Amino acid sequence: MGDPPGDCAIYPLGSPEAVITADCLKFRLLAEYCERGFYSSFINSMVCRKQLGFITRGVAQKKISVERFKSIAVPLCSLPEQQEIVRLLDEQFEAIERNERELDAALKRSEALRRSILKRAFSGRLVPQDPADEPASQLLARLRAEQSATTQPNRRGRKPSAVL
Repeated sequence: MGDPPGDCAIYPLGSPEAVITADCLKFRLLAEYCERGFYSSFINSMVCRKQLGFITRGVAQKKISVERFKSIAVPLCSLPEQQEIVRLLDEQFEAIERNERELDAALKRSEALRRSILKRAFSGRLVPQDPADEPASQLLARLRAEQSATTQPNRRGRKPSAVL
């Protein structure tokens, strides 16, 4: 049940008995023929989810009956092949998780660098300062004075307002 078709999970071996509600499907696999991780991965795959979407019924609470669940096409390969597929999947999921951690760390470093650059820029320490440069307040005053001295009056006898 749930946003069809829900999720598949493996109940850990050796765990105490659990209550199976009407909203769950439980099935057991024979260990000498089936790798639990292989079938869990298959049921969570898009191939299986598409099949489950076709057999899901209901309006407000969509569900899949055990009888309809039995109709899905399940891949059948040898136990060693299943185990190798699970090993490869685990390897890839570990790589994905490692990449996600590295990406998160890089994003944090990038944000810290951005804050550092902005802090240095606003404190005037982003580029070397020339002590011979006049302060910004004096530069602005000088520019305003030069602009007002060179501005021509308009036809009504008023000077246009200076914009800085």
